[in-house]
Amino acid sequence: MTQATIIRELLVAADERSLNAALVENQVQPDRIISVILQPGAHLAVGDHGAKYRVLYRA
Repeated sequence: MTQATIIRELLVAADERSLNAALVENQVQPDRIISVILQPGAHLAVGDHGAKYRVLYRA
């Protein structure tokens, strides 16, 4: 029997304080983080289109 791993994603503002707060709030331990990907902001877009971090982690 195989066991599936659940992968979840967080999307937070691209600064260290927001990243750390989101990890603590969602109880993500460092050994569960798969990757942290920077999504650059869109300068000519309207609304909240600043740089973001996409965090993939094992639930």
